[in-house]
Amino acid sequence: MHSVSVTNKVMKYQELLQSINTIVQAHSLSCSHLALTAIKTTLTLECEILVQLTEAHIEIQHWRFLPTLMALFGAQTRMSAWERTLQSKESWKLGFGATFLKANQQPALYQWLVKLKNAILAKCSLYFHTTLSQQATPGEMRSIMSKQSVDYYHKIQSFQRKHDVVAVLIVFDSRGMKDSGPGYRHSGRKSETSEEFTVVVSCPYVTFTQKPLIHWDNIQNKIKERYAELLTMDKIIYAKCLKDLCTYALYNMDPKMTLVTIYETEKQKDKERHVSTFMTDMCTQIKCNKIYESLKLTK
Repeated sequence: MHSVSVTNKVMKYQELLQSINTIVQAHSLSCSHLALTAIKTTLTLECEILVQLTEAHIEIQHWRFLPTLMALFGAQTRMSAWERTLQSKESWKLGFGATFLKANQQPALYQWLVKLKNAILAKCSLYFHTTLSQQATPGEMRSIMSKQSVDYYHKIQSFQRKHDVVAVLIVFDSRGMKDSGPGYRHSGRKSETSEEFTVVVSCPYVTFTQKPLIHWDNIQNKIKERYAELLTMDKIIYAKCLKDLCTYALYNMDPKMTLVTIYETEKQKDKERHVSTFMTDMCTQIKCNKIYESLKLTK
């Protein structure tokens, strides 16, 4: 996983999942001796947690709400089970003296899986922010988001307000996709929308949720025109609209998710540097590559 994250700008999570499942199946009959039951249990939990988190990441990329929640729940359930075994083991070994030792006694792999889970959960909270906000009060939502490892929505809001850009939004490319969307839908019920693109997040919110949608046609056309470049996910694409005197900065966070920043070409010439820094940092964080890079073994 470390080598894949370093050598590829885009993590191919579907291929990664297949590789993990192949390893799991190849070693499913290992550690079969009764004396190795505890080791087998831990190994099984480790593999299942990684599978569930990878599945969750794939579902988030394809903007599937319910499968994402189920995968995250599966990962959390297994992590809780593993944590209980660790706690009971430490209590048995250390007893009262454990309170005087350093607080974090979990294995490095467990800590890394927690870090990965938190990163995926923060990403989920951004992509499904609209759906989640409909199920909680504004105060509850702020409290929930503040507990994430990164509050991406707040970062977008803060950037948009601080630099007074026209808008920042995330657009989902639903072409060729089935059963995607921000909420629950019965598998036997046909999708009610045939739109090729959907606004996942928008700041300010009112800009792209009320008609007329001034910039929406321009954004869709730019994504279609620069589709091949955006798929490389390694640079910001700038597209100027002379008619509306605006510049559209586009950067793919995931193969089907595009971060778009709109700013006025003439009035906000000085914004380009800030836009570039914000979009690069945002996309780098949300890809989660650096978490996989941290798996590198020390010599």
